[in-house]
Amino acid sequence: MALKRYGVRVPAAPPLPSLSPPMFYVYVLRSERNGRYYIGSTCYLANRILQRNAGITKSTKALRPWELIHQEQFESLAEARRREAQLKSWKNRTYLESQLNLPT
Repeated sequence: MALKRYGVRVPAAPPLPSLSPPMFYVYVLRSERNGRYYIGSTCYLANRILQRNAGITKSTKALRPWELIHQEQFESLAEARRREAQLKSWKNRTYLESQLNLPT
């Protein structure tokens, strides 16, 4: 549908090229300050890590800087959230490290 502005017809924007569906990530960060872990999920992994290290996110600001030590890729948000919940349910740090082969 074309828009009309000040008597001039503006053509509608062309359709976007077919993009591949977004991928979703579950990630584990380790605080370089005290070694604590943070588990999260996102579809923009690089941006999320930048946000965490820039101090934009209140919950992780005090433990900066963060290092990405593990990531998993999923095709749907639901799958990623299920895996995130599973990792967060592993309360024991040693168990988490052994299951994901994390560096200690």
